[in-house]
Parts: sequence; C-alpha cells; structure tokens
Amino acid sequence: MFSSVIDQDAPTRPHIPIDPRIRQRLVEVRRQEGRRRLHILVGVSVAVGVVAAALGVVHTPLLKVRHVRVAGAGAAVPAGVVLHAAGLDHQALMVDVSTSSDTRRLESLPLVAIATVTRQWPGTVRINLTTRDGVAVTGVGLGRAVVDRTGRVLAVGPAVGAGLPAINAQVGTVAAGQWLPGSPGPGPAALAATAPGAPAPAVVDPSHPLAGELSLAAALGPAVRSDVQAISVTAADGLVATVGTTAVVFGDASQLAAKIRGLAAVVAHGPLVGVTRIDLRVPDRPALSGPAPSAAATGGSGG
Repeated sequence: MFSSVIDQDAPTRPHIPIDPRIRQRLVEVRRQEGRRRLHILVGVSVAVGVVAAALGVVHTPLLKVRHVRVAGAGAAVPAGVVLHAAGLDHQALMVDVSTSSDTRRLESLPLVAIATVTRQWPGTVRINLTTRDGVAVTGVGLGRAVVDRTGRVLAVGPAVGAGLPAINAQVGTVAAGQWLPGSPGPGPAALAATAPGAPAPAVVDPSHPLAGELSLAAALGPAVRSDVQAISVTAADGLVATVGTTAVVFGDASQLAAKIRGLAAVVAHGPLVGVTRIDLRVPDRPALSGPAPSAAATGGSGG
C-alpha cells in the first residue's frame, strides 16, 4: 500500500515575482528567435526549390542541342566528322556540352589547327575551325603522307597529295596527326604558322634536312607550288626545286620570298624550253642555263 508523508518542516523555495516588463521582454525574445528560425527554414527551402527547378529546366528535353553551326571547316573536314569528334552527332543536352573537352577533341583531328566551341542558349552550339593546308608530300606508296607548313601529317595513303611537291627526305613511318621528325611539333610557334601568309616556324633541329625543305615548301604559296614537282637538298647547291625538267637552285633558306618572286617572274614569261637550270641564289639576278650547244649547232667541224 502506497503512502506519502509530507514533511511540514521541509524548507520551501520562496516565490520571487517577475516584473511584467521583463516577462514581456522574454516572451518577445522567444518569438523573435522562432521567427528567425522560420525565416531561415523558408529561405533554405526556397533555395533548394530554385536549384531543383533550375536543374529540372536545364535537363529537360526542351533545352537539348537543336542546332550546330560549323564555320571554317569547308570541304576539308566533313560535317559528320566534326559532329562526331565533338560528341554532337547524337541528341545532347545543352548543359552536357563541355566546350573545353570538345575543343581538345576537335584539335586532335589531323586537319584542325584551332577550334573554338561556344554555347548559345537555348539550343545552339557554334564551332569555328581553322584548318591546316598541305604544302608537300613525303614518302611513297602506303607511306606517302601530306604535311602542312609545320610538319604536321594531315593524311597518309598512296593517292594523297596530288599537285603538291614531294619532299625527298627519309622521315620513316608516320601516321595522320603526328609531326614529321625535326619539325616544330605542337606549340605556339607551329600554331601561329597556320595563319594565312604566316612564315613557317623554325624546325627544332636546324641541321635536319627537313629544315630547308619544309621552309621552302611553306614559302612557295599555292600559285607557285603547283608548278613544283619536288624539293630536295644537295651538297653542291643546297635547296633545289624541280619544275618540269628544270632544276631551280635556291641555295640556303635565306631570302626565300625574294627568290620565289624571281622564280615566278621567270615562269611568267612562258614555258622553260631548253632551260635546265635556274640559279636564284642572287634573287634579283636569276641565272638561266641550258645544255651546251652541239658542234653542228655552232658550225664547228671535226678538222
């Protein structure tokens, strides 16, 4: 059986009355803390809602890539190759387009020097390309390769490089996208040299036979390049270009622009009939020569 005993002698805590103004202040403080917590909770909820809504909007099919505008590729790089390299040959969302990754993949294409990728919301991706132009071919058969002014290999195969001069140098086995041994390779100098009219960059090893040949092939320009069948380096004459049956001697790689102007002036006068050699080592005074005249042509006799 439960029982309780109240000790009448136990001390009791005295009741201290609280001033009504202090009580009111305490109530107001608690109310302010409650409102502040409510505001924080509402703010966080709104932020989460906004982020969720934004993610939902950018990932909706309404913001997929609808148009890809490609400029600068021309016929050199087919549109399908560009789209595949950039990962845009399938339905993609704008938010998933990585401009930096797409740029790296596009610039890995042998024919592409510079690529820029930009997004234009809500559904357009723009791709601008600077392509490389072949200036010469190396090798023969299956090892035949087209190279640009920086030594970049643009294409490999027995039928590539029609109309380009052949560089007679042993370069070994190369693949599209690589650089020929001794050429500048990737870097600012090689990249700057892709601009129209820009000079070819210096090769890594000036003593490499490719140094002069690549520089001359790049400097020829389309108008003169089509007349040149081959470029070689000889111990006696240095750089020599073959135009039909005529050997054009450039000597070293200095004053190439002036020497090429001299060649263009000679070619402009008409076919090089009977001319077997053009010496351009003194650019403003090209020296033309042909076979020595026979005795019959000079009226000579045997005695």
